[in-house]
Amino acid sequence: MPIYKSNTPTKDGRSYYFTANYTDTNGKYRKYKSKKYATKRECQKAEAHFLANIGEYITGTAITFKDVAIEMLASEQPQMKAKSYKSLETKANHVVSLIGNIRVDKLTTQQYQKFIADVRALGFSVEYLNDILATAKRITRYAAKMHNVNTLVPFQFPNIKDVEKKPKTFSIYTLDQYKTFSSVIEDKMYKTLFDTLFFCGLRKGEICALTWNDFKASTRTLSITKSVNTTDKVKVATSPKTLSSNRTLPISQGLCKELLELKEYYMRADGFNDNWYIFGGIFAIPNNTLQKRKKHYYTLAKAIDPTLPEIRIHDFRHSCASFLINEIKAPITSVSKYLGHENPQITLTVYSHFYEKDLSQIANDIEKIIRT
Repeated sequence: MPIYKSNTPTKDGRSYYFTANYTDTNGKYRKYKSKKYATKRECQKAEAHFLANIGEYITGTAITFKDVAIEMLASEQPQMKAKSYKSLETKANHVVSLIGNIRVDKLTTQQYQKFIADVRALGFSVEYLNDILATAKRITRYAAKMHNVNTLVPFQFPNIKDVEKKPKTFSIYTLDQYKTFSSVIEDKMYKTLFDTLFFCGLRKGEICALTWNDFKASTRTLSITKSVNTTDKVKVATSPKTLSSNRTLPISQGLCKELLELKEYYMRADGFNDNWYIFGGIFAIPNNTLQKRKKHYYTLAKAIDPTLPEIRIHDFRHSCASFLINEIKAPITSVSKYLGHENPQITLTVYSHFYEKDLSQIANDIEKIIRT
């Protein structure tokens, strides 16, 4: 529904309001005008709440993709993590900017074809472009479910195809390369942090959320039960990415020793307790600090080995997967559980190229078996 800004704000500065057209349960046409709100954002939330709780049937003539998107976002926000909601909101905003003023029930094939062309023109990756299209379908389904307003047009078109799509590859460190990288780290906390990233394959949010409550020296384990959005100014621990991300990892004797030594160092500080973050202390380590440290150590290590690639923080997780697959020879099911994937198929999809042997080596192996 439209949101307006009044030219005659209230004494305390509130000027935003919304209107709605609907038919009541007796079939009588109604118009509604809200009170005024201080900000447009506050008005949008009030509008979504009104639409979700009106208890009457909104007429199809008033429902646009923008209307439904606002209501859907307000409905979804309470049950989504902040990072996931922000991602959904961004994609929904793309939909709204391109077809927001079109009525859901009046969407034509030609309009949707233009929408797809406009989405392509945004210049994002094909994967992200298809996420935007999926969000348009999600908004459409919400309109059908909540307001009985239907259109089949979005579902008649396939996803955008990437004709030049190449298999995913990652920049990773081999064990020797990682040893070169870690050899320049003198700070005890950062040495332990990067060892944990490489040998445990944690996501960035998972490692930053670790507290001393999660470390058990007696069983040599780390419990992964939460995550933080490292880009947020205020670090709030939430549940991990997926249910299967909750896991207890056995760690090596060497890493366990590193963690014990780091804890002994922390225990010298006043007020120390097991609720402190393993990497950061009272507060979780900020993302920009972690990135700067990684960059600094890479620069030092590059002077030792000029061929050393620069990798992202998340690539330490990929490096761990490669280490488990190629060096440890761990079965796919174990690698999947270790990394906290929902199922082994995900692990195979992401890391299938790690399992590929050189074709000539396969031929040699066949020859050996035949001759024996």
